Amino acid sequence: MFSTKVNNELEGKGGFSKQRKELLYIVINDVEVVQLKKIIKEIDEKAYVTIYPVYEIVEKDINQHKRF
Repeated sequence: MFSTKVNNELEGKGGFSKQRKELLYIVINDVEVVQLKKIIKEIDEKAYVTIYPVYEIVEKDINQHKRF
């Protein structure tokens, strides 16, 4: 579905609630952003999502990542 270059599941803590939170950090292309936003809205309308441009990813074998 996604040609994800970076996919990291992280653990965080709510700034106000101090409750454990699951975080997902991924790098996807512009077309996939539209798809991902639809999926997120279906799963959790209150999800906190930040989107920002990535200008460069430095990694030797970046094309070896599996597709999601």
